[in-house]
Amino acid sequence: HTTLPTLLNAPAHVCALPGKMNRIAPYITKAQSMAKLASEKINGEAIPLISKHYSAMVAQNQQYVVKDPAAASVLHKQLFFTTMDSIPKRLQGVKAESQTWKQSLENWQELTVKDTLTGAWFAAEVYLFFVVGEAIGRGSIVDYQVPGML
Repeated sequence: HTTLPTLLNAPAHVCALPGKMNRIAPYITKAQSMAKLASEKINGEAIPLISKHYSAMVAQNQQYVVKDPAAASVLHKQLFFTTMDSIPKRLQGVKAESQTWKQSLENWQELTVKDTLTGAWFAAEVYLFFVVGEAIGRGSIVDYQVPGML
């Protein structure tokens, strides 16, 4: 008997697989040659090109690289707390926007056709994003798929 590790390490054209398995040997050989060709393309063309562009990008942005390990170790905290510090300003913007919406809804007679169509388009867009998200979450357009129910 031939062991599995021996079969896995042997070239596909040498393996004498029993019965129907012997018919897949040419496909395995073809897959191996295609993988070898892809590997040569990646190593010969893609990686050097990516390395070249990466090196150029890093060279152009060298002034942003933090070389001090102590300073680099606190960057994530600086980003987090800088973002947290901007939340009150953003909330003020939300309040101002909601006041604008409130005033426009109170004075709905003064809305132009363009404003009305823009609002309707926005509402339709929000609804459609909700519907698409629900369909993606369900995994079905028609109904929820409940495991064990069918």
